[in-house]
Amino acid sequence: MNKLMCTKVYALLLMLFAAVSVYGQDNVIDEVVWVVGDEAILKSDVESERLNAQYEGRKFDGDPYCIIPEQLAVQKLFLHQAAIDSIEVSEQEVIGQVERRTNWLIEQVGGSKEKLEEYYNKTSTQIREMLREVTEIESIGDSCYNLARTINRKRRGSIDFTEKQYEHIHQMFGLTDSALTQMIALVEDVHHTVDVNKSFNIENEINNYRSQLKNQNIIDVNNKEYSYQMGIHYMDIIGECEKLGDYVVNVVEAHSDVKEKKA
Repeated sequence: MNKLMCTKVYALLLMLFAAVSVYGQDNVIDEVVWVVGDEAILKSDVESERLNAQYEGRKFDGDPYCIIPEQLAVQKLFLHQAAIDSIEVSEQEVIGQVERRTNWLIEQVGGSKEKLEEYYNKTSTQIREMLREVTEIESIGDSCYNLARTINRKRRGSIDFTEKQYEHIHQMFGLTDSALTQMIALVEDVHHTVDVNKSFNIENEINNYRSQLKNQNIIDVNNKEYSYQMGIHYMDIIGECEKLGDYVVNVVEAHSDVKEKKA
């Protein structure tokens, strides 16, 4: 081995030894100090924020190693709720699913749109609306499954919801139950006597209540009414109920061919 190669190997070993030594002295990278939802707050995050505050001349009214994790947790709580708001099935995705199912049905009945219309005794537009109903009903099923998963995840923990949280969850469940009941009544209504607007009104109630609880959740967490983690579980349930209400209205619109007038 020549002298240059020996020098490179020696330098590499020194760097490796230095990295291991630093890691062993202060295991900052892997030390989790807080968990919000699926997001971890690391000791390195806290230290970085403390140094930034020191550089900017910001003061803490108490121990920074207690205050900074709380501040980071609130930030992650906002981000988590924003992420929930952004997870929606787009109109284009629904249209794409309907088109794929329509094409599959066409293949099954002989390969033409005319044969499909003859088989179902419906126009192609009516068939697409029927398939859209099916797609949105599947989304309702997915939403119910997500609710069950969230509830089970919460049950694995040692902390429970507060009495007020349970009260709000039950009230939201009552609204979603009313939405589903109204949807079923409309779908089964062969004489077209069920008022479509009732479904739209219930959805508005769900949306407004969800917005109210979302804002109150931030206040309650900051006031330490319950933990950040329980705030996450709580808003996951409330947010999923709001999505379920949206899927219900989509079924109603597809079945009745009436679109909700947005404010």
